[in-house]
Amino acid sequence: MKVWPMGKSAKNERIRLEANFYNNIAVAAAVGGVLLPFVNLYQRTSLVEIFWEKASIIGIGEFVMPIILAFIACYGARGIADALIQGIKD
Repeated sequence: MKVWPMGKSAKNERIRLEANFYNNIAVAAAVGGVLLPFVNLYQRTSLVEIFWEKASIIGIGEFVMPIILAFIACYGARGIADALIQGIKD
């Protein structure tokens, strides 16, 4: 099996596409992590019931925890993308 050497521009393009993939993962985590708790909240009860009548620590935790975890995942994927971009050579 013969391995064809990649040129510098081909390696840079591969790194750029891989970083773009991780950026897209970060955006999907952020959007999904913020949007899904609202959808879940809407399906279960009305907003008035949750925030005025039944505002408990557990209810608020169920709403806020997915958002926090999504932004942690977003930060991690974005960090991987930034580290990959540092490998691009002129």
